[in-house]
Amino acid sequence: MTDGSYATYGRKKRSVNATSRLDGTTEDELCNSIRLKRILKTNLRKNLAKSRESVVKALADDSFMVLCAMSPVSFSLGRHDEYCALERHGIFCQVAKFTV
Repeated sequence: MTDGSYATYGRKKRSVNATSRLDGTTEDELCNSIRLKRILKTNLRKNLAKSRESVVKALADDSFMVLCAMSPVSFSLGRHDEYCALERHGIFCQVAKFTV
């Protein structure tokens, strides 16, 4: 443009490929599994060790990583991994199942 102005382009919203979503996903950025969110809500206790033990027992699956701490812990996951993170009673628990 010769008048010194710049052309503006409308921002397009990216669409999510329906085949890349997990079954029962949520719009929550910290949780993409309704099942894992329900397990965390039900099993987090006021005690850190008891929370972790209760979540592990409820999962009944060795392929999940369960991490509970007194403060949030950051880690990266692929977009196809099943995960959920939740805080209750000052305890932060994260559950993830890594796909290979």
